[in-house]
Amino acid sequence: MLHLPEELMLSIATYLDLSAIFSLRKTCKILSHITYERTLWIGLLRHTQSRLPFPHISPDLNNISSKELEHILVYVARIEGSWLCPKGSAIVVKKAEDPREGTDTVVLSLEFILDRYLLLVKGNGLILLWDLFDDLTEPSLSLYATHRLDQLRWISCVSSVDASETTLYLALTNEQVHVAYILHIPLHQPKPPEGAFIRASFTLVTQLHLSSPKIVGAIDPESNSVLLTQSTVVDVMDWTNSRCVSISMQFDDIDEMWNRTAALRLCGPYIICFRLRSIELYPFPDGNQRIGALPILVHRFDNLTFRDLSVSAVQPVRKCQASSTTFTLSVLACDLFAGLFHYAITVTIAPVPAVSVSLIGRYPIVDNLIPYCALGPLGQRGIWIERNRNTTRRKIVAFSTPRDAVMSTNNNDSDPGENPLQISDASGKPPSFNKRSVMSVDSYDLREDIMTCALSESRGIIAFSTRSGAIKII
Repeated sequence: MLHLPEELMLSIATYLDLSAIFSLRKTCKILSHITYERTLWIGLLRHTQSRLPFPHISPDLNNISSKELEHILVYVARIEGSWLCPKGSAIVVKKAEDPREGTDTVVLSLEFILDRYLLLVKGNGLILLWDLFDDLTEPSLSLYATHRLDQLRWISCVSSVDASETTLYLALTNEQVHVAYILHIPLHQPKPPEGAFIRASFTLVTQLHLSSPKIVGAIDPESNSVLLTQSTVVDVMDWTNSRCVSISMQFDDIDEMWNRTAALRLCGPYIICFRLRSIELYPFPDGNQRIGALPILVHRFDNLTFRDLSVSAVQPVRKCQASSTTFTLSVLACDLFAGLFHYAITVTIAPVPAVSVSLIGRYPIVDNLIPYCALGPLGQRGIWIERNRNTTRRKIVAFSTPRDAVMSTNNNDSDPGENPLQISDASGKPPSFNKRSVMSVDSYDLREDIMTCALSESRGIIAFSTRSGAIKII
């Protein structure tokens, strides 16, 4: 092999994985030199990005040295190898609150932003934002911003970053005064000077007055739109002029009254409405007009009623045909009796609108309860909280799913709602999760009971809140 041209040896090395490249580096000087070639690491990076969750890096690879590329790939491989391993002691980010002070411990939102920032929003109007830093080291959070809203009894919150990923937007609704607040904050600000702690501040963009208390479902900084839900109506409001268009969802029978809206996502020209028994797609309103009651696309889960669900980010699919427009996303949903389900969803906009739902994972519930679950933005990694009905022990269970399963774009609608207990994969077996319990917590007085959780998918970091108001990461 050493007599081959260097270009040919480099071409052969591109078929190796990370561990094989490091083994090749130890053989001799000639092959060791090959392993330092920049084109080798760029090719391995592209291949890894197509398979595993990847941290945010500069799209211009010319600004990243070969050694930095190697460091990033080693980091990604380490996270992949340790994701399903038991975790050590949790790091306390925010201490528990004194119950004698009567502080509101309701958590409206606990989520990672861009896999770097940890956002906490509480029902009493407290907003905290921590920074994990961008050096791919062990978790080391610093407080980035803090804010306190002037009202109490906030009931819902959603967040989104703009297209440039430099500004974070928040939308919150209040039950007491019937308002919705839109706030924003700049991201990636430099570290403060010595003696200062806060690097940026939240700014109130606008305050929207509502006719009644509503739940905020989504916010889109590009169209200046916020989506609000109440009972059978979704309101699409432009926060620059308060113009509102309502999407009414009519029910065929009284039983549909239980099919409330649990989550909303924007997908091209559509609004995806995730309800407890169905997925419905409505056209995004264009102008001040009222949308018809019937959705364009509907998928129903006839024998399932989901109690909790988590939705990944919407991702466009690259197609060979210029006329084809397709998006994919996934949802992790829990039925109290049937178990936990992981679905891959494909939305085709052109040439013919269609929605396809495929079951890619199922975990039956026997004697346990799953009060909360969370899915990463790519849908490849997720977690859920599990507890036995007869004990005070809580478990954090992590799982992973291959990229090709999450990004499935076949048009075979598996219709898992018709008989979820008989859905099977190509081998005839029900698809199961690649899962493992990574941490257990005992809560004898329920103050350490885990209430919500979130994960940084590319960094393998899990955050959770307790009933006592503490925020911890592992």
